[in-house]
Amino acid sequence: MKDSNLTTPTKENSRIEILDIWRGFAIFGILVVNILVFNCSFVYRPAYEQEWSSTLNQTTLRFLEIFFYSNFYPIFSFLFGLGVALQVLKQVERNTFRWSFFVRRFLGLFLLGVLHIVFIWSGDILHLYALLGIPLILLILAPNAVLWIGMAFVFLFPFWADLIGFIEGLYNFNVGLTLEEYPRETLNEIYQQGTYLELLVVRLKEYRFAANMLYGFMAPVAFSMMLLGAYVVKSGRLESLSLWIKAHQAKICILALIAFAYNAFIIYYMLPTYGRDIDPFLGYVLTRLYFLSHMIKGLFYLFLVAWLYENTILKKPLSYLQAVGRMALSNYLLQSILALFIFSNLGLAWYEHLSPFQCVLAVLSIYSFQMIISPIWLRHFRYGWFEWLWRSFSYGRLLKNKK
Repeated sequence: MKDSNLTTPTKENSRIEILDIWRGFAIFGILVVNILVFNCSFVYRPAYEQEWSSTLNQTTLRFLEIFFYSNFYPIFSFLFGLGVALQVLKQVERNTFRWSFFVRRFLGLFLLGVLHIVFIWSGDILHLYALLGIPLILLILAPNAVLWIGMAFVFLFPFWADLIGFIEGLYNFNVGLTLEEYPRETLNEIYQQGTYLELLVVRLKEYRFAANMLYGFMAPVAFSMMLLGAYVVKSGRLESLSLWIKAHQAKICILALIAFAYNAFIIYYMLPTYGRDIDPFLGYVLTRLYFLSHMIKGLFYLFLVAWLYENTILKKPLSYLQAVGRMALSNYLLQSILALFIFSNLGLAWYEHLSPFQCVLAVLSIYSFQMIISPIWLRHFRYGWFEWLWRSFSYGRLLKNKK
């Protein structure tokens, strides 16, 4: 019997509402974090931030630094692990689990990510999630104790960045190539006046430049959060989410306060005072706690959204995030497409023209547009366009999309 007969897509009425609201919230946060990278290369961010020295712009930067930076890719990763676990365990329960389905699924996601990098933006996260997909399923199928051991090892292993650097050295990767070939003035000229081919080359070099940070620092945190999301499903806590939140809300708030305080301590005291000139072991401990603080802050945001949704008059406003979350993949890619139009000469050529505060206004405009078009699209179609493409590839057949 073919795999396509053994696996069927999730029906609309079987979706978990809060998960889509969380995804919609995560899409907003990801855009806030990415907008400044769209506007200015990560390499030249310090110089860019110093140039916009007004109180309004510096306050905006500090606000983003504390409440957004590095807090939302852990959320996205947690939700990815949670979603994969739901799908795997559903198929295991129905005795329809097939590795071939998930190999196609992650291959499709990887191809989308690669196309995203090459043709739209170098900061793609989809290909990384695809690469982590198979190890994630292996640990989902393992006992919970093995899952926790895997999570602890991935998070605590101190040499991921060194390992990535070693691999890069084997292939003579020069991660400084972007700096050497494209000084800031040249990048500005390419984004504002260059050809699409020049933009494509710049994207590939920016991706290479960021590879060590992506695989050495972000990937371990992302995979740890995926495993935590999987554990939430396996342990049954997702089914009793409301009760669990009520029982632990005080502890969650205390942990979040500690995480925010520690985050500020590292950013505004340790780094300005000592830089990286500290004992290696102490640096390792402080760094791991810094990563952990971002993970806790991300989980606190999810708790806060769920609590507000369940217990306050914000239930209705927050429900508008659901349509955006149901089309999370399409909206994530749409944000990059719109940013390409806004910041390159394929459209407005506003690269490095917007202040930090103006970037936030751009986020509000883009996300408002997505909140309007997502429910309109879903009135006529079952899935977002890219969700439909990915699902069809995963199931090995063209799925019906129009309602």
